[in-house]
Amino acid sequence: MVESKYRGRRVDTYVILGLGEWVYGSLVIRNCDGYPREYIYNSSVDETEIYECGEDAKVPLSSLFIPVHPDTVGQYITKDRKDNDIYTGSRVKLFGVPSDAQEGIVVYDDEEAMFRVDVGTEEYCPFIPKEVEVISEAQALNKKGGE
Repeated sequence: MVESKYRGRRVDTYVILGLGEWVYGSLVIRNCDGYPREYIYNSSVDETEIYECGEDAKVPLSSLFIPVHPDTVGQYITKDRKDNDIYTGSRVKLFGVPSDAQEGIVVYDDEEAMFRVDVGTEEYCPFIPKEVEVISEAQALNKKGGE
């Protein structure tokens, strides 16, 4: 069975810190005030503890649907060569690919109906899960700091 899970950065911490906390779960898009809004459904919350209204609520309804920044939403694809989760939008390091590119971003190409690695040029690299490794945010920040 294919697992359908998403991630996104919380709106509340994204606005304040610019690097909001990642939340994981199902993607829910709701139309609010005429505009679509993205939420991650937090499946780790025990729904029997939730009451939509009232002071007796043990867990507020807002803990179940977490608003996320739309530009940060990514769908789970598969695992990398080190068994890390890969999502659309993940920054990855390339191995064994005939290209000068060392790293890129995993994207879905609608025209070709396939995942690929966008390396920032007109060429693209094929997405081969066992030939990529997810770069952690800490690694990416350390690299930028050393440049």
